[in-house]
Amino acid sequence: MIMFKRFFYFFKRHWLVFCCTLIVGVISVAPWALAIHSVANDYQGIFFSSSGDDYTYLARMQEVLDGHPMVGSPFYYEYKNIPSLMLPFGEYIYVALSFIFHLSIVNALFLSKFIFPATLFLLIYCLAIFLAEEKDSLRAKINAIAGGFFVTLGYDLIDYKFVWHYLSAYFPDPKLMLWTRPVNPVTGALCLFVYLLFLWLIISKRRRFLIAPAGIISGLMIYYFFSWGMALSIIAILILIFLLRKRYKILKDLLLVVLVNISIVLIFLYKVIFSLISQDGQGLALRNGMFLTHAPVFNKVVLAGVLFFTPFLIYEYYQKRKKGEEIADWWWFCWALLLGGLVAFNQQIITGRTIWPHHFVQYTIPLTIIAILILFFNKIRFLSRFIWAAAIGIIITASLFFSLFEVSRHNNDLPVWKETQDYAGPLAWLNNSAPKDCVVLAADFRSQSLVPAFTHCNLFVAYWNYAGVPFDRTVFNYLVYLKMKGIALEDIDLYLQENIMEVRMLYFSDWGQLYNRNNNEKWLQEKANLVAGKYREFYTKDFRKELSRYRLDYILSVGPLTQEIATQLTGIKPVFEKNNLFLYSF
Repeated sequence: MIMFKRFFYFFKRHWLVFCCTLIVGVISVAPWALAIHSVANDYQGIFFSSSGDDYTYLARMQEVLDGHPMVGSPFYYEYKNIPSLMLPFGEYIYVALSFIFHLSIVNALFLSKFIFPATLFLLIYCLAIFLAEEKDSLRAKINAIAGGFFVTLGYDLIDYKFVWHYLSAYFPDPKLMLWTRPVNPVTGALCLFVYLLFLWLIISKRRRFLIAPAGIISGLMIYYFFSWGMALSIIAILILIFLLRKRYKILKDLLLVVLVNISIVLIFLYKVIFSLISQDGQGLALRNGMFLTHAPVFNKVVLAGVLFFTPFLIYEYYQKRKKGEEIADWWWFCWALLLGGLVAFNQQIITGRTIWPHHFVQYTIPLTIIAILILFFNKIRFLSRFIWAAAIGIIITASLFFSLFEVSRHNNDLPVWKETQDYAGPLAWLNNSAPKDCVVLAADFRSQSLVPAFTHCNLFVAYWNYAGVPFDRTVFNYLVYLKMKGIALEDIDLYLQENIMEVRMLYFSDWGQLYNRNNNEKWLQEKANLVAGKYREFYTKDFRKELSRYRLDYILSVGPLTQEIATQLTGIKPVFEKNNLFLYSF
């Protein structure tokens, strides 16, 4: 009875934020729930994905469940023990969710689209409340709610070009919320905000028992470089601030957090770090998004936030100094959130290495929003209550309107997704009848996405070539893909010219080459000619013998295999056929 009364009292004080948390969760999961409802009885358990990210990360979760906890190679049978450049700690959270709620990993992923954005909203709310000077006031709660809504529901509204399109009645393709994307960046955001809450409590409340948890959480964030980089950049700024302020006790605590962080990183990544020193390792890192550069990167949102916040900070500092008083810690903490973004974007000026810095906006935008909203509440509100109230009203209204409007347009990809349900048949057969870690040759892109995501099988040819797979195998796979696609010798040159992006995906050395869409590049044409030559040589070889170079158990084909392929692959047996999908035993 006492526990019930305490809970009732707690809910009575915070009912508004709980309602808003529920709203965020419902809006976030709505596109998937509505999509399943729209196809009704045609839904066969193939999860809706508009970008394919769900299937890629689902394959990594499936790999953990299949007994390969480090996910060295989620798609290939032969390379399970290679060092992983993407540690699967984020995937572990989804696996834990499936065990806690006794759900399949697919249903756990569906549930996460409600739980994770809602939890992120709650963490942002807590941080904004902790940083507010009038924590218990209704205004502080509304300010924190606005920040939570802006980050979780209205994130894309920070892009002025995107907003202009909407105001001009030009509606681009629906944008499913960033925080519903599986694993990254949402799990990194959850860890980052828990870490920031711990840092604030260490600084403001001297909660030294949080040093180890803060260090462990930030160290484990190494699985996603961008959340880890932000965590390290922010604490680096805080260390510098408290060093200059001669607050050595807090400085010592922050240094201990960093020490724990680095220790965790070394425990899990010492093999990878040493491998990246080699030429092959550096080449692999470049193909995974690393750049060797000292060039600065400027982000307009972060720069605008720093330029807006800093004059207020300077003014407050000198006003307090005249009175012989200390400036409140929230000023320095919010400034560190902003300057941490600048450091994260530009640490390569010193180190000479960065990883696709454009991904940092996933965290610098939310942190900028929070810092500016805290400034508005703690300072600008007293200069003009109207400006603060108007800004909060616009943020909440725009965030809710935008998110609801996007949900209403969820059905753009439904026809394609409805067709995808046909694959449930062969996928179920593989799960029920195929041995664990079997290998499937799936020639079409959709099959390559679905097989590792929804079965315990691997791929013979995979669309994803960023992992540490030997390059000879990658080239070999592409030749197999072309042969299965039925590309004749006389058509190979024309095919490669019309599908030059496939050659780029095969031979790119870094993401600059990958995302540069100038098809007239000399290196790309040279590689296309090289592939054509390799294909002419490959085409004349014994196809069955070539496929036997690696493990292969099944072939999944859209439509029956051509007579030419079937003749060359003597001994194959059909084991499943439905909806024009054919599964053969090799």
